[in-house]
Order: sequence, then C-alpha cells, then structure tokens
Amino acid sequence: MIIYELERMGHEFDMLNKVFFGVRLFPDGVIIHCESVIFVEIDERYHSCRSSYPIKRELGRMNTLRKEAVVQGYTQVIFVRIGTGNQRKVVESQVEFVSKHLHELKSNVQPNRYSVHYIDYPDDHHHVIASKDKQHFDEVKVFTSN
Repeated sequence: MIIYELERMGHEFDMLNKVFFGVRLFPDGVIIHCESVIFVEIDERYHSCRSSYPIKRELGRMNTLRKEAVVQGYTQVIFVRIGTGNQRKVVESQVEFVSKHLHELKSNVQPNRYSVHYIDYPDDHHHVIASKDKQHFDEVKVFTSN
C-alpha cells in the first residue's frame, strides 16, 4: 500500500515486485535514477526475530541485489527499508516522510556508495545492529517519520 501511495505522490518505480535483472529476488520497489538504484522495501512487523527473515538471509539478499546492480553499471546502491510495525493502515505522515526522503536521495547522487536507510525502525532493532556490526555498508542510517 505504501508503494501505491508513493506512486500517487509522483514517484515512478522502474520495477514493482519483479525480478531484479539476473537474480531471482523480488524487491518491493526499484527506482533507477542516473547512476543510482534505490531499493524500497516495506518490512511488515519489522521482519521480527520470529519472521521468515533471519538477519543472515536478509543481509545476503541485500548483498546479492547490490552485486547485480553493480554488474548492471550502477555505482550507488541504496536500500530504503520502511518499518510498518503492526500498522494495519497506511500512515500518511510516514508516506510523506518517505516521499521527501526519496526526493533527497535522487537529488544527492554519491557514486561508489552502498547504503541502507531504515525508516521507523528502533535503533536497537536486530537488523539495524547487524547492518552496522557486519560492516556490509558504507553507511547505515535510522530515521523517524514523525
């Protein structure tokens, strides 16, 4: 639902729930802009410890997508991971924040960067901590939409 609201706000996704080039992975949304590729992932229930998304698998998935993006010629790869917690409906303030954040990312291309931006995730969430600890990324940031 968040993806559709972002489209309504004017964001164009190059891929929606489709295989990303040569890998059999389906990001929720992909925005290709200049030399950048932005993967937008909606993480229901923050991909909790009990979910089917263990840390090792999720980091491996992001790394595989990054490698494929580089093979395709993109020099900046950004993951925007949106935590929806237990929300049952789209929260307008969250969508507005994500929209603004995507505009900022597209206006500030930084080649040779590999980043993950967690939106509405607790700072002490196991995926955030693992992303920082494993040093897979050049940059790990946590944002709050409200």
